[in-house]
Amino acid sequence: PMAEKIEKMDAFHERGNMLFEEGQYARAAEQYKFALVYYEYSFPEDEATWARIDRIRLTCHLNSAACNIKIGEWDEAKNNCYQVLQVEPENVKALYRRGVARTALHEHAAAHEDLIRAARLDPRSRDVREALGALKAAQALMALQGT
Repeated sequence: PMAEKIEKMDAFHERGNMLFEEGQYARAAEQYKFALVYYEYSFPEDEATWARIDRIRLTCHLNSAACNIKIGEWDEAKNNCYQVLQVEPENVKALYRRGVARTALHEHAAAHEDLIRAARLDPRSRDVREALGALKAAQALMALQGT
């Protein structure tokens, strides 16, 4: 039944949040993935239920991206953000996290694009400003190294 699936998704999501707070990022990401498996096998019959499980799905992808960044899984972080941005193209957290991942992957032009979009959407975000600063530093370092 759908209600049980939603309950399981919520439980895995909450467990992931607890593990994240404890600094157990790889284990937290695993819990979010478990929640996403339930999403893949969910077939709600009404719009309200679709909206609810879609919200859980997007949150799990965003949280997974945060975990991926903490443990240096840059491609995974990028992919999780992509999933969110397909549905919410102006999601500031997804743009910011994808920008951070792209910076780490030396995809500087794409990172700049994501971070500038995030900055325009949320001009007061300190995280976005810091990520833009880190991107500029990475670009400067690469220029000095001639790469």
